[in-house]
Amino acid sequence: MSTWNLRNTDESDLYDHLRSVIKRTLAENQSRNESACTRHGWSMSDFHFDDGDGRINLLGARGFKRDTLQPCTSSSLAWDDTMFVIFKENDRKRVKSYHLNTEQNSIDPNTDPQGGLSFLMEGTHRYRLGHHGSSRQRALEPDDVVETLWDKNQNFKDDEGTGSQWIGTINIHYGGDGTSPEGWSAGCQTIKNQADYDAFRECVETDISIKGSINNEFARRPSVDGDRVVIYTLVKGEALAPNSDQPASDAEPISQEPVSDIVPPPPGGKPNGRRGSRGGGKPKGAPKHRDPNTRPVLQIGSQGDDVSALQRRLSRFGFDAGTVDGIFGSDTERAVRGFQSAKKLPADGIVGAKTWAALSQGRRRRAS
Repeated sequence: MSTWNLRNTDESDLYDHLRSVIKRTLAENQSRNESACTRHGWSMSDFHFDDGDGRINLLGARGFKRDTLQPCTSSSLAWDDTMFVIFKENDRKRVKSYHLNTEQNSIDPNTDPQGGLSFLMEGTHRYRLGHHGSSRQRALEPDDVVETLWDKNQNFKDDEGTGSQWIGTINIHYGGDGTSPEGWSAGCQTIKNQADYDAFRECVETDISIKGSINNEFARRPSVDGDRVVIYTLVKGEALAPNSDQPASDAEPISQEPVSDIVPPPPGGKPNGRRGSRGGGKPKGAPKHRDPNTRPVLQIGSQGDDVSALQRRLSRFGFDAGTVDGIFGSDTERAVRGFQSAKKLPADGIVGAKTWAALSQGRRRRAS
């Protein structure tokens, strides 16, 4: 398990960091969200981070200790996950956090024929203000349905006991005051401690743009109900690694790069191809286009100026990478694969030194 943590991160910096995690996750899940929109009649415009003043964004970190802000092992029996509420208050960047359990389930597969563990899939999900079950306690509920994994064997493995389900009952609600989640809950996202849960509800209810705000209990009720869904992004705790422009699991240098796209280092030189490496500052008089050997390896989930440069170069070659937004999503990956195929490179969608070198050679657009 990694040893990094976010304890000493300034609130404004934490806001920026968590926003980048959410945007990266949205990019990684673009194709999946597009399919869900087609299937359920949703709009892709719902899936975005809202930077507007007072607009709530939710991030759940599965396997991430709230007290120490560091990754840990996650289970259905402990408060070992964290709920982050990310928003702006009078333009001030704010982040609030709560103890969370993302896999609460008390069905015993040995005694109940329907037993198993239903847990929310990592990704981005549409929620609204509503109620939880027969208790009618105020809660967040799916706006339609969310995608879950039904784990009959409760072993968290993709085997014969596992299957995907779209259901509308995976709520975000109060889960007890004890040292472990209490009561029955088939995969809901549960927050520890009634007082903390009430504070969470109050914070969410202040955003009267959210559907269901007309029934607010802690914050003012608008005269007309909100029409916005709040996106709840669920990721593994490791995805919060400080190097947010790297893939989620790459908080530390990785040496397992695809051999086909990494140029060996020169004799006595430093190895190339470490993910997220940006190198030193640009020396005075340096050429406009950087040596491809000093470029970082990019792949789906990467973000930053190098991704923007990649997107522009792909466009010049006639490969549509979508909007130049500095986010390596499915459109960019598709363009990279097309470019690599055209250049007789392994079409793995990963931009290493050989792909950068090919992009640095003639910049003529493909003939139509």
